[in-house]
Amino acid sequence: QNFTLSFRNVNASMCGELIKGRNRLLSNRANIIFVGSGYENTLMRVCSQNHEGETNCYEKPTNKTSEEVLKLIGTAFVDIKGKNYGLLSVEPFKDNKNKFNFWYVKKLTSLDECNDLDGLCPGSVYMPLAENCPYGNKYVVSVVDNPHSTEPAEAGERMVNIAVDFKIWDSSFSSYSKMFIHEFGHAFARLG
Repeated sequence: QNFTLSFRNVNASMCGELIKGRNRLLSNRANIIFVGSGYENTLMRVCSQNHEGETNCYEKPTNKTSEEVLKLIGTAFVDIKGKNYGLLSVEPFKDNKNKFNFWYVKKLTSLDECNDLDGLCPGSVYMPLAENCPYGNKYVVSVVDNPHSTEPAEAGERMVNIAVDFKIWDSSFSSYSKMFIHEFGHAFARLG
């Protein structure tokens, strides 16, 4: 039988622990890797009520780097304490939380590289980034800063692609989290 081996340069320093000290490399665990696109110059919507009960909203810079935004979204989706309807707050993941490692790739791609018509990022863009986390049993979660996506999320074999508008993160977290859990269930069960 003939077969071909190919090798790639991997920069493992680009792979960070999403939750410091939680991952166990020598354990038989699934490795969930968050990669991102966009989130440069991220704005956040701030709303307040005036004395007449009217709501006024404006946008302001978050002063967070794109890496910090990806970590914040990934950490919320994982929900290690199981209190905010993240992955580890629902079964069967809740009772099996010690069977998962969580990573993120410190370098994000620009939205210009995600020229997919549905507003998500194609695997040809984010999968090479995920390879910088050189672990087996890998599931990749691509988080895209695209509020105008026509397809808010999708799942495939061992991958989830989700558009998250960080500007409305506070008011929409629960919707994003439910969408993530739903799509991750497809990817994890390989229902694509």
